[in-house]
Amino acid sequence: MPPGRFDEATQEHILRRSDGGAALIERLGWVPSFHDYAVEQLTLSSDSPSSLVLSIRRPAHQERVTFTLFEVIDTQFEYFGQVNILVDLQLRSAPHRPERTPWCSGTPSDTDVEFSFGSGDGLSGWLRCRRFAVALEFI
Repeated sequence: MPPGRFDEATQEHILRRSDGGAALIERLGWVPSFHDYAVEQLTLSSDSPSSLVLSIRRPAHQERVTFTLFEVIDTQFEYFGQVNILVDLQLRSAPHRPERTPWCSGTPSDTDVEFSFGSGDGLSGWLRCRRFAVALEFI
């Protein structure tokens, strides 16, 4: 799905099957697209969980969402800049990409999840992981 074409039903399904996803939706009161969230940190690791930290400042508080990514097996990024503001972050079942198989650090599975970064300014591309957990904190 191209950036900017947010699929709320898919996002909700993927979030609810992750550790912490249902709680995230309940605490926010909606299914987040992560529009205008800043990418604070993206840490990739080959031998331990990776992480993605997003934040947004609201009038009453700041939100920080931390994704713990288990077994990132493939990535493709086009840009990463000083400021990385998202148009959206689409979570979905990872599509079959046979041309990427030689670069995967594991065998792709039908249960893999893709994080597709729609960039307004900065990070764009995608990553594929086996599963993830998510946590929300209000700062």
